[in-house]
Amino acid sequence: MSKSIGDVSGHGIAAVLLMATVRAALRQRISLGGSLKDIISDVNRQPVSDVEESGKFIGLFYLIVDQPKGIIRWVRAGHAPAFIYDPDTDTVDELNAPGMVLGVNAGQKFTENEKRNLKKGQIILLATDGILEARNPQGKMFGKNAIANIIRQ
Repeated sequence: MSKSIGDVSGHGIAAVLLMATVRAALRQRISLGGSLKDIISDVNRQPVSDVEESGKFIGLFYLIVDQPKGIIRWVRAGHAPAFIYDPDTDTVDELNAPGMVLGVNAGQKFTENEKRNLKKGQIILLATDGILEARNPQGKMFGKNAIANIIRQ
């Protein structure tokens, strides 16, 4: 199973069109096969010429879960990390890794990351920074601890 989540800087029609373009490029590139890092490196080259002078960029997190082998592999391209909750230990860890946003450097190479020993019952959550940075009426950010508490519940 593969999942991705992305977030484009800015708002409006231009941001929507950019995300749709990246989504289409990602789907097309996945169909050709290859390593996750090569897929994201190839997808990254597409929007650079469209956005390099605008200052826009795309954060992306791409994840593959191999349930039979108990392995998660992911590439993080400037997007908020994913979270994994283990009910056996009641811990929430981040699937974090270095990685520049898409659309900035056509030659950027990305890193494929891996976590082994997945167990039945673990929960993986992908979220944009919009959740992490949401503020309550007092101005306090929602943050990672609140997400961890929600996953536990």
